[in-house]
Amino acid sequence: MNIIEELYFFNKDELFFKKYYFLDKTKQNIEYFYKENQNDATNLNIALHPESLPIYHYEDDFIKKNHNISIIKHPRYIPYFEHKHAYFEILYVLDGQCDNTIFDTELLLKKGDFCLIAPHISHGVKNFDDNSIVINILVRESTFLDTFMNYIKDKDLLSIFFINHLFSKTKTKYLIFHTHGDSQILNYVLQMYEEHKQMDIYSDRIICSMFSILMSLLNRNYNKDITISQNNIIKNLPDFQIIDYLLKNYKHASLENISKEFHYTVPYCSKLIKETTGYSFSELLTKIRMQNGKNLLLNTRLSIEAISLNLGYKNPETFIRVFKKNYLITPHQFRKQANL
Repeated sequence: MNIIEELYFFNKDELFFKKYYFLDKTKQNIEYFYKENQNDATNLNIALHPESLPIYHYEDDFIKKNHNISIIKHPRYIPYFEHKHAYFEILYVLDGQCDNTIFDTELLLKKGDFCLIAPHISHGVKNFDDNSIVINILVRESTFLDTFMNYIKDKDLLSIFFINHLFSKTKTKYLIFHTHGDSQILNYVLQMYEEHKQMDIYSDRIICSMFSILMSLLNRNYNKDITISQNNIIKNLPDFQIIDYLLKNYKHASLENISKEFHYTVPYCSKLIKETTGYSFSELLTKIRMQNGKNLLLNTRLSIEAISLNLGYKNPETFIRVFKKNYLITPHQFRKQANL
């Protein structure tokens, strides 16, 4: 069985949900269905009580420890339930179509559509069709940070979407690339899916590399065929320049340095940052430092003291205090939990 045949093949869970979906849901039939499937308590609970499922999903719920990306098939006929999660999610419609509801907006996704959903955004998927195949690509927030840090100067909508998520209080909920079944894009997704199944010591690194290429191809070929959730996003050149400057110079950044770099007055720089992101300069700088701090804790063996200096804090106590204020645990505890 090749990878395409495998994706169309109904697994045990899908057969279970399909049977319940088409069940004439009289009281008697539901009671019989319950008795017949008592040995499958997990799926029985999902089918009968989807409202009892966890509303919030953490990164480690679906992405393996010390891995960056998870790729799974969305089960056909699984009951609709709204949820949020701590990671970025991409819904790729390999064939057919599905409904994706984000807050009160219902989106019909068609073959070839890539729907990128930001963390902490309430949504739910309806896929009640034999021939509709949807792939879920789940990406850690820190992985997105690594992937797009070098793309910010491009000022494309994908980078804008990412910047808005990290550095603006007005979040962009979703972004959709319409690829119309592009075979090159399809092949990349299938290769990533197959690599995720193999999962040896090289797989995560290969998947991350392919993901970066996939995003670049989407930007190159479909940057004019995009649907985005809102228009009030960071898009002016000064906004990009200042954020780009802070991302590269957060260690020694100050309003005075920014004003000299861009030939603005200090009050104007402060006002521009606040209007652009909703954060004060100090709040934005702290946010950038904490994002980079998490990345260094997860992906390096640098000591807490070395990370503190790298971020621009003169002593580790300050870094520890600020980190705990933002994440409610110390940097040491954060690193320990990530490595469990």
